[in-house]
Amino acid sequence: MPVEPEVPVEPEVPVEPEVPVEPEVPVTIKYAADDRGLIFRAGGQNYDTTPWLFGTAAPGASVAIYDNDKLIGNAIAEVDGRWSFTAPELQQGPHSITAQVGEGNVSDAFTFDIVTPETKKITVTHIWDDTNGYDQLVEKGSETADSKPRLSGTAGENVTITVYDNGVAIGTTISRDDGYWSFEHELINGTHNFTFEAGEGSQSDPVQLVINTPDASDPILPGVIYAVESAHDSVLVAGRIPANGESDDNRPRFSGHVSRLAVVCIFDNGVKIGETRADGSGFWTFKPETDLSIGVHNITVGPDAERQGPAFTFTVVTPDPENPLPKGTTYEVTAAYDSVLESGRIPENGESDDNTPRFTGKADGYAVVKIFDNGILIGETRAEGNGFWTFKPETALSLGEHNITAGSNPDYHGKAFTFTVVPVEADRILVLEGVSSFDGGTEHFGIGHSSPIYDNTPSLNGIAAVGSVVTIAINGKELGTAITNEYGRWTFDVKEPLESGANLVKVTGQGQQESVDFSFELKSPNDIEIRCGAYDDEQGDSYIVPRSTTSDSTPTLKGVAGQGIMLEIYDNDEKVGEVRTGQDGSWSFTLPERDDGSHTVVVKGLYLESHPLNFTVQAESNESALNISAADLLSSPEQALFSEEVEAQQPAAKPLSIAQADMTVETQSGVVNNSALPLIEPEEQNYTAM
Repeated sequence: MPVEPEVPVEPEVPVEPEVPVEPEVPVTIKYAADDRGLIFRAGGQNYDTTPWLFGTAAPGASVAIYDNDKLIGNAIAEVDGRWSFTAPELQQGPHSITAQVGEGNVSDAFTFDIVTPETKKITVTHIWDDTNGYDQLVEKGSETADSKPRLSGTAGENVTITVYDNGVAIGTTISRDDGYWSFEHELINGTHNFTFEAGEGSQSDPVQLVINTPDASDPILPGVIYAVESAHDSVLVAGRIPANGESDDNRPRFSGHVSRLAVVCIFDNGVKIGETRADGSGFWTFKPETDLSIGVHNITVGPDAERQGPAFTFTVVTPDPENPLPKGTTYEVTAAYDSVLESGRIPENGESDDNTPRFTGKADGYAVVKIFDNGILIGETRAEGNGFWTFKPETALSLGEHNITAGSNPDYHGKAFTFTVVPVEADRILVLEGVSSFDGGTEHFGIGHSSPIYDNTPSLNGIAAVGSVVTIAINGKELGTAITNEYGRWTFDVKEPLESGANLVKVTGQGQQESVDFSFELKSPNDIEIRCGAYDDEQGDSYIVPRSTTSDSTPTLKGVAGQGIMLEIYDNDEKVGEVRTGQDGSWSFTLPERDDGSHTVVVKGLYLESHPLNFTVQAESNESALNISAADLLSSPEQALFSEEVEAQQPAAKPLSIAQADMTVETQSGVVNNSALPLIEPEEQNYTAM
C-alpha cells in the first residue's frame, strides 16, 4: 500500500514583542531671571528686555521658544532634561512665552510684562495707625482714628509717585532703591479713596480708608473712659508693668487714650500728682516728677477729681540687680524674611533656604529684646520707640526645625515662630555675590554693580548641588575649586591677583548647568589714591602730626595705595627710596638719616602721588656742655656731681681735685693743653671734660 508523502509543516514565524512606547516628557517653563540674577515667576513684571527662561523637557530635545505665538529661538535640553534660553530683545508690554517640542507637546504659557520703573504697577501693601504710640495695621476699607495714617507699598525703583485722594492729587513720594515707598498726609474725617501713579500703566488699585477722629471742639465726649491703659518700667529689664504686678521703677511712664486734646489729671491713691494733655489722636503719656513711695499705688486718671476712671494698681519695690523683675511686655516674633532665591516672607511652620533670615517683632518701646533659638540665646537687639524690632543672626542657623522666641530671658518670652531651614535648590549653578576687602573696609557686590571694586583678590559665593565640587574660572582661566556645603552654598577666595578692568566669572560642576554670567570691574591699582603718614618710632611709634617737629631723624612712613605696585619716596624733591605695596595695599618705609630742618615727603606711583607731607626734624644732641664756674669748681668743698639729669647725678668716689696731669680744659676761646695753666679768672665759662 503506497505511503502518502508527509506534508511539510510550515515553520513558525517568531512574533516580535511589542516595544512599550515611552510616555512623552512634557515640556515646561519653570521660571525666568533678569539681568541682575533675580528670579520672577509667571504673571510678574520685569525691567529686563532680554530675560533668561528656564524649563524642562526630554534629554536632548530641541525646544522651540515662542513669544505671542512667534518663534524667537531654540534651546537644547541637557542630559538631565533642563534647558535655558536667553530671549532676544523684547518690546515693553505683555508677553506670553510658550515652549514646544515636536507636534503638540506645548508648555503652559509663561506670561509677564516688561515695564520701566515708571510703568511698573504700584501696590499698596500696608496701612499703619500709630495713635496708640506704636504702629497698628489697618485693614483696607476699614476705619481708623488716625488722621495721618501711613500708607506703604512697592513700585519701580527711585520713581516719583503722585498720590490721589478721591481723584485729587494731595502729594508725592519717592520710592527707594528696592522699590519700597511710604506716604503720610493729614486727612479730614470721612471716606478716602486713594490711588498712586508714577507713569502710564503704573496706577495702583484703589484703596479705601475711613477717617473718624474725635472732634477737638468737644474733647470730653460721652462714653470716653479715662483709664491707665499701660505702665512702663525703665529700670533694669525695661518693659510693661502688669496690672497688680510689681515694678522697680519709682517713676514709671503711664499712658492711655481719651478724647483728642483733652486735659488728663493723674491721681495716686486719690491725690493728684500731675496732669498732661492728650495729642491730636487722643493719646496721652505721663511720667511723675517726684518718686513714688515703696508700696501699693492706685493710679487713676480723669478730667477732674470728680470724674476718675478705674484704678491701675501695682506695687513699687526696691530694685534688685541680681534678680530683675520680668515685666509685662508682650514679646512677639511677627515675621521672618528670606533673602536668598525664593526671597520674601517665610510662612509660619514653613521652609526657608536662608540660614540667616531677618526676624521682626514687637515689644515695648526701647526694650532690650533677646532672641532665642530652641531656647538658646543667639543675639539681642533693642526695639524702636514704637516697639518695632528687627534682628538678623550673625551665625548661620543649622538645617532643620527652629523655634525662634523673643523675650527678656529664656523663661520669659513670647510665642515661638517655627520654621525649617532647608538647603537652597536651583536649576543651575549660581554666583550670588562677591566680597571686596580693601583698606579695612568690606564691600558686597553683585550683578548690576555699577562702581569698580578695589580688591584684586575678592571672595565669591554662590549656590550649587549639595556636596558637589564646582570649578571657578575668571576670564576663561580656571582659578580653583570649591566644595558646596550642606546648605547648598559654596565660597571661593581668589588667591592670584586679577587683572584690572572687566572680569567675567563662570562656575561649572559635574552634571550641573553652568552658572549665569557674573561680571565685575576691578579698578587699576595705579588709579587708587596714595595715602601717607609719618611715625616717630623713638616715641613708641607715635603719629607725627603734619607741620610739627620730631626728634626722630629716621621716621617711618606708612600708608595705603593700590595692591602690589611700586612706590617711589621723595624728600625735598630728592628720591630717597622705593617700596612695593602689599596684597592689602599697605606699605611702610623707614627714611634714611635726615638732617635737622624742614622736610617735605611725597610718595609717587605710576600716575598718582600723595599729598605733600611736611614736618621738621630737630634731633637732640648727644653731648651737652657743662656750665661750670671754674672758680667754684676749684674752691668748692663739695663732691662734684656729673650729669645733665638731676635724678642721675652721682657723687665722685672722692673729692674732686684737678691736677695738670689729669685733664685738659677746653674753654670757649680754645684749648689749653696740660702745660702750665694761667691764672683762671673767677668768671663763668663753659667747660667740657675731655
